[in-house]
Amino acid sequence: KDTQGNLLDVRAGSLDDTISARHGGSLAANMTYRVYVSALHDRSLSRIDGQVSRDGWDNVQGGFRTDWDGGGDMVTLQGDLYRGNSRAVPGAIANGTIGGQNLLASWTRTLDGNASIKTQIYYDNARRDITSGIRASVDTFDFDSQYNFALGEQHSIVVGGGYRATNDTFVRGPGTSFLDPAHRTLGLGNIFAQ
Repeated sequence: KDTQGNLLDVRAGSLDDTISARHGGSLAANMTYRVYVSALHDRSLSRIDGQVSRDGWDNVQGGFRTDWDGGGDMVTLQGDLYRGNSRAVPGAIANGTIGGQNLLASWTRTLDGNASIKTQIYYDNARRDITSGIRASVDTFDFDSQYNFALGEQHSIVVGGGYRATNDTFVRGPGTSFLDPAHRTLGLGNIFAQ
């Protein structure tokens, strides 16, 4: 709700150029949104001997966020999508690229006595192709929830927990002898009190 209207930002320099655009608006009296897109052109650096290092990079990213304020309930949904690539390197098996997307949903409910419950779910997928031909992909799923409440007039208590699962996969390139393990899933749970 604090980023309504339009914004255009264009920057140019000796090392990089960026352009980004954003639009925010209202879908209803208690529901707002924002969408954006940005692009980056990062030039290759020059080495001390004057040769170009071929480490330039291009990236495009876009995303959205929407918030709903239902009085005692606040809901947020947001996501991003991006893709980037590096300059072609002589002798490389593949061009370096990155890409991915993420999505987050958050819900907060305010209860009596200034207590509240917040729950958040997050998913992220990241991919990377390395110039050696190795392809990597990582999927992350995260869930957490917390309960806040007052204990007397001078104490605030927060209790909660969560779980994160990470699934990664690596595909070796032609010049790679092995990747061990090539695939694995890790889980991490937590509980806390403060």
